[in-house]
Amino acid sequence: MLDDDRSRQPGWSLDRRTWAKSAAAFVCGAAMPRVGQGIGDDPPASNSKADEQAPPAPAGESAQNLSPQDEEKLEFEQAREHADRATTRPLVEWRTERFQAIGDASLAFLKLTLADCEALASDFLDHYREKGFKVAAPPRRLTLVIFQDERPFRQFAPNLPSVVSGLYKRTENWLVLFDFRNAPRGSRPAAYANISTLAHEATHLLCYNYGLLKRDGDAPRSIVEGLATYAEEHRLHGREQPGKLNSMRLDDLAHVRRRIDWISLKTLLKDDRRVFASTLDRVLLGYAQSWLLIYYLMSTPETVVRLREYLEAISGRTDDTHRIQDAQARLGDLDRLDAQLRREAVRLQFAR
Repeated sequence: MLDDDRSRQPGWSLDRRTWAKSAAAFVCGAAMPRVGQGIGDDPPASNSKADEQAPPAPAGESAQNLSPQDEEKLEFEQAREHADRATTRPLVEWRTERFQAIGDASLAFLKLTLADCEALASDFLDHYREKGFKVAAPPRRLTLVIFQDERPFRQFAPNLPSVVSGLYKRTENWLVLFDFRNAPRGSRPAAYANISTLAHEATHLLCYNYGLLKRDGDAPRSIVEGLATYAEEHRLHGREQPGKLNSMRLDDLAHVRRRIDWISLKTLLKDDRRVFASTLDRVLLGYAQSWLLIYYLMSTPETVVRLREYLEAISGRTDDTHRIQDAQARLGDLDRLDAQLRREAVRLQFAR
């Protein structure tokens, strides 16, 4: 996760548009500055040795021919090969009921992270089932790659912008992160950075494997990021369901909006690149408005039903040609919803 003081981050020296484009090119579901998580789709092409030798990932139709246990094993072995090329330290591994991890971090940190993942998964299931969503754990473990510090993490994903410090790779179905306690100190406590990054990235992993989203389908990036930011505020210890007021995203709604215009809901839902491959302010506002959209839709029984029906409707989509029609049919008049979100953004500033 990132230091809250952006001026201290080496990545902030980049041209704002260049940085935002390089970050957005990496994604399908992701987190950005302020929390510093990473994203979901494949990175840009690389000439690195690791990329040239990387084995194919079990995604799409190829994965459908595998049993859950074989898919679990294949994902883990491929993660091991990538991790081994990224570090000179010995790899350790750990497994729990629903997760498996490989990396050069300490065994104690692997155990702690997977214990947190188990709690996050239970909270995810409880929260969304309570609200009527059809979610269930798959009959296999999901894979994490966990590094001791940021250096092998950067080797693992060499094209990732320096401001991004966690990653969910949708194609390979890996969650990748490192222990902030061993990285240069930022303005945020390392323990908070660890749990917030994990909460965001694990939510991507859970959404794509527990039934909210489909890995081979099309979902607006604002929905993908909205679901992850909806969960990223988390206490340091113990269980806590998603849905806490996200103070960082709320701050961006207040401060960035003083510099640039509100992004219309239709644009937010339809045009990923226009929102998330633009200036830094626009990217930050895109994430903040994505959080607000999911937070608002999850706030009342009526709007939860609309969100649930919308996610079910887009589950079969494989391209972005029906995004506005799907949203208009399930979420209601988008201009009216946009106006409601604007009012909600103001109300929340006074309510916190």
